[in-house]
Amino acid sequence: MSIATPKKAIEAIILAGGKGTRLNKHTGGFTHKALISFEGKPLLQYSINALKKYGISQIQVVTGHAMEQWTDFADENELKLTHNPEYETGSLSTLMAADCPEQGEILLLESDLLYHSNAIKSVLTSRSENVILCSNALPTNDNVYVHTDEQGHLKELNKQKPTHKVMTGIWKLQAKYLKAFQKQEFSGKEEMHYDPVLAEYAHKFEQPIDLLHIADLPWCEIDMVAHLRYAQTQVWPQIKDSF
Repeated sequence: MSIATPKKAIEAIILAGGKGTRLNKHTGGFTHKALISFEGKPLLQYSINALKKYGISQIQVVTGHAMEQWTDFADENELKLTHNPEYETGSLSTLMAADCPEQGEILLLESDLLYHSNAIKSVLTSRSENVILCSNALPTNDNVYVHTDEQGHLKELNKQKPTHKVMTGIWKLQAKYLKAFQKQEFSGKEEMHYDPVLAEYAHKFEQPIDLLHIADLPWCEIDMVAHLRYAQTQVWPQIKDSF
């Protein structure tokens, strides 16, 4: 049961195209990383529960690798599935393949996240029309660092130039914003991840994306076995009562 109803039409789009090869030791190279069992449930179930807790019932998962594994999970959770046949080129193509509505707001999420459910509430209630959720840097080796312009808007995302803020993989965007992004031609960037391209678009075309910085947000991405251990020992004890 949800505890809040959004005032605007909001749909969640979850990017789940990647192979997750760095988790092969855990998945055997078969199970999609978003569907691995974590504390008795598929990992993505926690995001689905958080979204529904705050009134988001329209949820689309953009698939790629292991597409056939999604049917039962989607039926059980009343999810819409959209397939990206070009998923091996990178997450940018998965975002471009999403079926974005014409109006309303989009919560954009990556599929391999574990976080306190209040993160969704914080993004939903942000006064910014377009926002990226950030935290302080994590003690992992896979941070994506956030760089801003003089006005404090998102300018760049990368793994090479450390800052004290990192992206979490959770965004709020106006549907018309994402639609405009999807109409762009990104020649030479087709095999890139979506996040640095979206940041570059926001800065280059003066389409500001604000930062929502929750310094001590309990969260992590689970993209390798070390992340899984961190999630189990450091994140889960802080968030398990939030679902």
